[in-house]
Amino acid sequence: RLRAEAAAASPGQRYLLDRKVAEQAKDALRAAGQRIARDVFAALMGIAREAVPRPLVADPDRAGEATIVLNGAFLVERARTNEFRAAVGQCMTEYDGKGISFEFTGPWPSYNFVGANPADA
Repeated sequence: RLRAEAAAASPGQRYLLDRKVAEQAKDALRAAGQRIARDVFAALMGIAREAVPRPLVADPDRAGEATIVLNGAFLVERARTNEFRAAVGQCMTEYDGKGISFEFTGPWPSYNFVGANPADA
């Protein structure tokens, strides 16, 4: 609707309407990214012994390529490693072609989970 209004508007109004359309698109993308991040985190958390969302820190060498929507650390028992990898693969397949890519790294030391739950101290 806004695009149609912008096409018929005067140049000044068109500029403002185009900016509004761009903001709405950014908001929609942000909301979709957050929804996907929640869904993926929940799916993987069900396999992990513990899961911790980590800060979204962009790689400066790839800043123009992508926006990070999820950075999570998952503590997975060795016996469930293959199951976890399969779940990551399933997420990759589900979102392939939708502009979502995954980087799966590890295993990493369990320092991510030290002090994660103050009640456990």
